[in-house]
Amino acid sequence: MRLIFIIIISITSFSVELCAQLEQKHWVHFESGKASISLIQVDSIKALAEAAIAKSNGRIVVHTYANDALEGDANASLSGRRAYLVQQCLERAGMPLEHLQIKNKVYPMNQDACTACAEITVTTDSNFLSRNVYQDYVADFLREESGVLTQTFWIEPFKNVLVTTKDGVLIQIPAGTLATQDSGMVQLEVRFLKNSWELLLHSLTSRSAQQEFLDLNKAVHLQLAQYGKPLKVQAGKNITVVIPSDVYTEEAQLYAGKAQSWTAHQQSEQLKVGRFYVGAEAWCNPSNQKALALPNFELPPVKPKMISYDSLTKWQQKDLKDLQIRLDYLEGQKRDEKGKIKALSSGQKRNELTLKNKKNRLLIAVEKIKIETCAKNEAVEAAYYKAMAGYNKTRNKVQQAYLKDLEKAGDEALINESRCVELQANEEQLKEGYGQALYEQIVAQLRNQPTKAKLGYWLQTNQLGWMSVGKVAKRALTDAVPYRVRTATSAYKVTAFLIFDETQDVVVGETLDATDIIFWEVPNGKAAKLLAITQEGDHFLIALHDLTTSGDPIELNFKNVRLSEVLGVLK
Repeated sequence: MRLIFIIIISITSFSVELCAQLEQKHWVHFESGKASISLIQVDSIKALAEAAIAKSNGRIVVHTYANDALEGDANASLSGRRAYLVQQCLERAGMPLEHLQIKNKVYPMNQDACTACAEITVTTDSNFLSRNVYQDYVADFLREESGVLTQTFWIEPFKNVLVTTKDGVLIQIPAGTLATQDSGMVQLEVRFLKNSWELLLHSLTSRSAQQEFLDLNKAVHLQLAQYGKPLKVQAGKNITVVIPSDVYTEEAQLYAGKAQSWTAHQQSEQLKVGRFYVGAEAWCNPSNQKALALPNFELPPVKPKMISYDSLTKWQQKDLKDLQIRLDYLEGQKRDEKGKIKALSSGQKRNELTLKNKKNRLLIAVEKIKIETCAKNEAVEAAYYKAMAGYNKTRNKVQQAYLKDLEKAGDEALINESRCVELQANEEQLKEGYGQALYEQIVAQLRNQPTKAKLGYWLQTNQLGWMSVGKVAKRALTDAVPYRVRTATSAYKVTAFLIFDETQDVVVGETLDATDIIFWEVPNGKAAKLLAITQEGDHFLIALHDLTTSGDPIELNFKNVRLSEVLGVLK
């Protein structure tokens, strides 16, 4: 009996030791009085996240401590900032938020432990209690107010299923695909998000897990349940989803939504784009291409006639001619018949002087008229050349636009030609993979409905939940800056969005500390609207601000208003 007791104690001790090894505590040391860590510490946090992700049921528990707050700070606040810093490091390393349990404390239970550290434990779901994330309340509020209707279909689990939503999303589930042995009816719920607003309201950001921006086409949420319990797709089985779209996304991939980010799905190679909704005429019919009209140039300005000097000095020139004849006569009287100089009479001298004075006055008048006429001609000529320059500029602009349209039309024709080949090849591959009969049945259902999207993204997946067609966005971030806002309410309880007026891009804010929210990598100096939501008691408060992403941070002003009123302003 004693031997058995010793064996039991030994086994128990070994189990405790093994558990301690599996759940060994790791310590992250912060700078004294700050919520900052070294790059080496960041790498160690990433390694812990990778270790937890490698486990099928891996979880992480974090306790942060702070007994070293500087003057003007509080230990509890410092510990909270440290907790959020560790949380962000783990999230950016790919650890889902629902797999984290984070608590901020002032003193560790062990008095000898570090009081300016984070205690991190990698564990499993068997002894893990997920914390209640405050932002989940806001996310639920946004989803309820979004107006996106959930369409429900009741299907039989062991029969082939082919359904289409009102928005044109098609779901095809082959018989035996669902992971159930019960023949009871299965509830299929489908939600379809068509624009950035709906993505915003459902708290789905435009960032991937690698912190890259995504150009998302459309997002679909699929959920299967039997008797109220969630169902999955059997391993090795796929369902078919066709997502309508009017936008062609180059190098599109399937992204799976998880928490508040997107991750490229491993079955992206199954994604095919085609003209499933409208047929071949949309892309492959040259007669649909609009002929480019010739530019309509305006008439050039008419060159004005210059004012003639002679027409304005006609009478002055006649008087000058008459005066000159009389002066020439008097000049001839100054010599006798032999050519000798003789003096004019006093009357002749007075007459000569009078004539010369008249001539001088006439010459001055003629010169004045010439100067005035020249100025008028120059003004008319300048106005003409100015009008001509404006005409040439407009003509050149129209001409360049026409040439650009010609080039674009040529490029579009080449793009459509190559795209048509791609679409036809995709359709042939799908016919071969699905069989002619099933393929035609699916396409017929897509075309015999009110929704007539230009394209459809056909994907085979075992993914349920959120999924979207998209690609990594090519955005110029040379002028990108972080933009910060402040709140008197705890920033940990606030969900905030920036919506840019020009592009309607949506950026989700990240909590920096208890009072500040930051938007990373936003265009500098651009007009935007800030939408922020928080909960106070049983009520949700909303802040809406017009701002420019430059200058000093603004203070959020929360009000008790309906979300529908705010969305009316934003839209």
